[in-house]
Amino acid sequence: MKTALRLGCPSNRFRTMHFGPAAAVLLALLPYVTLADAPKPPASTSAPASRPTSQAATGPAEAYSAFPFDAGEALRRQNETAKTLGIPKDVVIDLGNKVSMKFILIPAGKFMAGQREVVITQPYYLAVYKVTQAQYEQVMGTNPSSVKGKQFPVNSVTWRDAVDFARKASTKTGKNIHVPTESQWDNACRAGANTKYFWGDDESKLGDYCWYRENMGGTMHAVGLKKPNAWGLYDINGLMWEPCRIGNADPGDTQAETVKDYVLRGATWGSRPPMFVLGVSMPATEGSAQGMDRFGMRMSMDVK
Repeated sequence: MKTALRLGCPSNRFRTMHFGPAAAVLLALLPYVTLADAPKPPASTSAPASRPTSQAATGPAEAYSAFPFDAGEALRRQNETAKTLGIPKDVVIDLGNKVSMKFILIPAGKFMAGQREVVITQPYYLAVYKVTQAQYEQVMGTNPSSVKGKQFPVNSVTWRDAVDFARKASTKTGKNIHVPTESQWDNACRAGANTKYFWGDDESKLGDYCWYRENMGGTMHAVGLKKPNAWGLYDINGLMWEPCRIGNADPGDTQAETVKDYVLRGATWGSRPPMFVLGVSMPATEGSAQGMDRFGMRMSMDVK
């Protein structure tokens, strides 16, 4: 069985590299993985704020144009978007039986994937944590995870399981909950960064933000124990791969989709440092592949 690794390219396509059975060994030998033709990031990742000039408190939210930007600007944009729209920056959704899911607001804006500009036209909510086993079982009535723990991320799930979870969670809560698009996920992960990793270029800080091959210690861990990114998202890299829908819009008929419509982002507890470089992804699978215990999920939600 072959393993494919996708790297962001300057065009609207992705470059896919295929590896044979020794894929893990080959990846271990890679010094690093970079975005093809990615421009060298500037010395500072902060950018001047682009503020609205005369918006009412309930007017449309700004689609910010400045990129890259720092953590302070990320927080300012979140607060400003929430105030402009008259909505909370973070929302807790009740799933029943004292189980809830917390979402945080991600502003509209743009980012650079290599030399390709990606524009996010509307703000959205993204779950602060990966879906836990308690959340999954409350919505789906089952827990397929190989290592059980209520606050452990659900695992051994496919892209279709994520789609089904989103559909049932939407029905249960009356909210529009989705599997995030790849652009939404990438925008949220970066949080304004145009560096090698979302926290900067220093690989030695990987263990501060992510569970990965070198710090798992042979056991599973609960979500939310590492540092969040600049928008307050925990474990956006590491622990479990997260499926994302390829494209910029949610499908009209999820039942007509196939595995080719989805991709995995964020790396996993078994990944080495090259897999945490911004822009790296893996093809989604149907569930028969090895390593299913490394596949989880995270949800997005419409602002309205």
